[in-house]
Amino acid sequence: MVVGPTLKIFDVVTGYAGSVHDQTIFDQSLIAIQFENGVFGNKLLLGDAGYECRPYIVTPLPRVTSPEENLYNESLIRTRVTVERCFGVLKRRFPILSIGIRVSLATMEKADAYIIACAILHNIACINRDGDPPVDPDVQGLQGADFEDEGEEVDEMHVPGVNVNERNERYRVRRHLIDEYFASLQKAGKVLIN
Repeated sequence: MVVGPTLKIFDVVTGYAGSVHDQTIFDQSLIAIQFENGVFGNKLLLGDAGYECRPYIVTPLPRVTSPEENLYNESLIRTRVTVERCFGVLKRRFPILSIGIRVSLATMEKADAYIIACAILHNIACINRDGDPPVDPDVQGLQGADFEDEGEEVDEMHVPGVNVNERNERYRVRRHLIDEYFASLQKAGKVLIN
C-alpha cells in the first residue's frame, strides 16, 4: 500500500499470497511502472528495509556513520509511523482485515474485492474526517493478516542483476537528501531528534 500523511491510501495491490515479498509485489505494480516512467516527477516513496533503494524510493541506511545519516534514518522511522498508524486504523475500521479473510483459489477475487472496498471506504472516512475507530477488545487479540510485516531486509550491496553504475544511481537521491537537506538541518541546529 502507498499511504499519504493524512492516512489516505493512494495505491493498494491485491492478488498475492502473504508469502510473496513486498518488493516483488511492488515491482509488478502499476505505481512502480509509473514511477519508473517518470509520471510522478521528483516525488518520492518511503520504503522500509524490505525494499530496494531507488531514485524514487528512499530507504533506511543499514549502517549509520554520521549525525546527518542518523537524522535521516530517525526521520524515516518517524514518518513510517504514519504508515503503521494507517494499517492500525484500517484494521480497526474493518475487523475482517484483522481476523483474516478465509479464501480458496476459487474465491480469491472476492477477497481482493473486499480489500479494495475496505481501502475505498477508508479513504471516504478520511475525506469526511471521521475519527479513528476505537479498539475492539474482541478483535484486538485475534491473529490474521499482518500488514506491518517489513519482510526480509534487502542487502543493498548485492541486489541481483544490478551493476555498480546502476547501484550508484539508485542511491544518488538518498545520498543527496542526506548530504544537502539533513546536513543543513544538522549544521543549523534545527535538529528535533536526539
